[in-house]
Amino acid sequence: EDLAKRAENINHSGCDVFISIHVNKYQTNDVNGPMVYYEKDNEYSYLLSKSVQKELNILSNKNKIVHYSDFYLFRKCDKPGIFVECGFISNDEERNKLLNEKYQQSLVDALYQGIYNYYLNK
Repeated sequence: EDLAKRAENINHSGCDVFISIHVNKYQTNDVNGPMVYYEKDNEYSYLLSKSVQKELNILSNKNKIVHYSDFYLFRKCDKPGIFVECGFISNDEERNKLLNEKYQQSLVDALYQGIYNYYLNK
């Protein structure tokens, strides 16, 4: 029900794209780093995900690649979007960073720059 309401809000928002922001968890505590997912077979979603992942890689000093998925919002929304996993709360070091306001602002700045670059290069 919550996801259906989110899709309805996105579809009636007038937005060009949507970004769903999350934190991740894994069975072991050694996995870390921000990850971005895009809608399979959607060029705009893919290009936006690449642009945002590039900035998150700079922030995290990682070399992560984007991944496609079949999330509910991808299927139900009329606009292209991405899912951003800001990090893994199952990793102690990363969880502590995610709780830090300065790091949170760095994530916001990276997301902004990735979105800005997507529109700049569109």
